[in-house]
Amino acid sequence: MYDQSINSKSLYHTLRRSDFHTIFDLRDEILRDQILIRAVSTGNKALWDLSPLKISQLRGKNVYSLPNFEDELLIRKVNNNIRHFRNVRNPARTSIVTNLSLIVAEAVPYRIYRLDVKSFFESFSIAHVLKTVDDINILSLSTKRLLRDLFKHFVASGGSGIPRGLAISSTLSELMMISFDERIKNMKDVFFYARYVDDIIIITSGAELEQNFLKLVTSLLPDGLKLSKNKQKITTVPKVTKSSNFQFSFEYLGYKFSIKDPGAVKTCRQVDLGISEKKINKIKTKIILAIRDFCKTNNMTTLLDRLHFLCGNFSLNDRDRGRKRLAGIFYNYHLIKSSSSECGLNELDKFLRHAVTSGRGTTFLKFKSLTTSPERRRLATFSFSRGFHARTFMNYTGSKLKTIQDCWKYA
Repeated sequence: MYDQSINSKSLYHTLRRSDFHTIFDLRDEILRDQILIRAVSTGNKALWDLSPLKISQLRGKNVYSLPNFEDELLIRKVNNNIRHFRNVRNPARTSIVTNLSLIVAEAVPYRIYRLDVKSFFESFSIAHVLKTVDDINILSLSTKRLLRDLFKHFVASGGSGIPRGLAISSTLSELMMISFDERIKNMKDVFFYARYVDDIIIITSGAELEQNFLKLVTSLLPDGLKLSKNKQKITTVPKVTKSSNFQFSFEYLGYKFSIKDPGAVKTCRQVDLGISEKKINKIKTKIILAIRDFCKTNNMTTLLDRLHFLCGNFSLNDRDRGRKRLAGIFYNYHLIKSSSSECGLNELDKFLRHAVTSGRGTTFLKFKSLTTSPERRRLATFSFSRGFHARTFMNYTGSKLKTIQDCWKYA
């Protein structure tokens, strides 16, 4: 039976492999037991004397963390308890994109709603969050009390909604969206629905009235949440006919979906998957930042490492799961149709060649003045297309990876 109680054994199971690499006391059995005992003592007090939450900024949003490791263990325990009893699961990006590409290929008429929840984490009603957790009857009183104490400290620090960055943040937001997700899926005219955090896509038959449908969707959102009108995009797609040549595109979860009619009745539409413009622009920004950093440091070795990193693939050691996680230009976008001219790989190759050879613009002109022709020719041989097709693979130490990523940490 799952153990909800706050004791040394249950807290021990919240420890991660990565903790042993950052908190050396955990490697000593006696010191580890002392940490767990302190956490148990804190968790069983009538009032959780929580350490002040640390606040940092990421893309204009407050991100919260706990400076005290014992408090972190208690947060993880509360998180595990809620996830266990409400079966909270995060959606799989690959599965969503694969199923969506099959749906939009259908020759029938449909309407696509691309919606975004405004200030997702910050907008939840704290009272509603606490009530939702409190209504989970099988959940222990200690779990509910610890969560209430967490929010008291969060509010005291000026926070609103659900605190970003904590172990429990994603679990609580997904818990609050369960009812909304189910009700949208079961609506009459909806035949596809997916949500990835605050990013929503709905495909309907097109028979519904747009504004009435949007009002209904908005009314079903949890207390405090609203749709962002600036990011709202709606596309009505007609039925395929023998003479139709309808074409359109949209972006979702880092991919660009390009759809066009086949020119024949009862034949599926052609769907090409490419890298989204937002992701392409982000990679271009990283190229520029890498070149700017070179202009300051004149460190060609680091620049070469950064371009290898962007154009290739690599593995990350996921200590918590005890396995390696693959990432890079192929593994991040393995669903794209690389033969398509709109896949984004050729555009990235062209931009990279322009960046290292053209000398146009302030940054690229300075770069050209600091490099030799052989160096620029070598840099121009880097290719996103080759990295994708050949699945070019590089191995990096932790310190090397930190150096590579340092110049675009907040890009």
